[in-house]
Formats: sequence, structure tokens, C-alpha cells
Amino acid sequence: RAQPIILNCNSRQYPLFASLPRQFPVLKWYGVGAEDLPSGTTVLTGSDGCAVQAIRIGNRSWGVQFHPEIVQGTISAWMGDQGNHQCAVDWLGSADTALAMECVSDEISADQFRITSGFYTDLRQL
Repeated sequence: RAQPIILNCNSRQYPLFASLPRQFPVLKWYGVGAEDLPSGTTVLTGSDGCAVQAIRIGNRSWGVQFHPEIVQGTISAWMGDQGNHQCAVDWLGSADTALAMECVSDEISADQFRITSGFYTDLRQL
């Protein structure tokens, strides 16, 4: 599913997130979210469907729940695997909804990758 994530005030203090807009769409390809976070974790982004989309722990540990690597065709390739397809059907509720998500993924993947490619550039600088 496509959903906007929102960078919170914690994220703006880190150069890794400086090039990202405050809110941008990402594809959600998971049915669970992080709930029990390690001590010292700073939550950097969230969304309506997942309160923890990106975190920082300590000086050099980062984690993201969303998939910044998705490009056009990624979800279709994943859906070609029967296990992935069944997982999508299970957490989305139907094969029709899974197909709709696959179609939407190609529509937003170009924008998402354009936005998150700066994330990768910044990550290489750390």
C-alpha cells in the first residue's frame, strides 16, 4: 500500500534526512511494525499505519521500515513469488487488493525513488 510518512522534529537534526521532504509517499510491504524498541532509540518518522518508519540508535545505527529501494517493477517481481503473493493477500485481505497495490506501486515508485535516492547519497557520506 502507498502511504505518506512524516518526518518528525527529531529527523531534521540528522543530515541523512535533511534532503527528504517533511512528508512523502512510500510503499508499505509488511504487516507488522516495531513496537518494543531498544533503549536509546530515537524515532525519526512514522505514518498513520505504522508509528515507527525510521529510527536511529546510538551514533551510527539507522533503521527503516519502509522500502526506499523500490523502483518500477519491484513489487511486481516480489508478487511473482507465490510466498510473497500469499503474504500480501493475507495482510491486505484479498487478492484484488493485492493486485491494486501492485498497480499503485508502479505509479508512485518513480516519485518515491527520486525522493529517496538522496537518502542513499547522504548515507554514503556518513
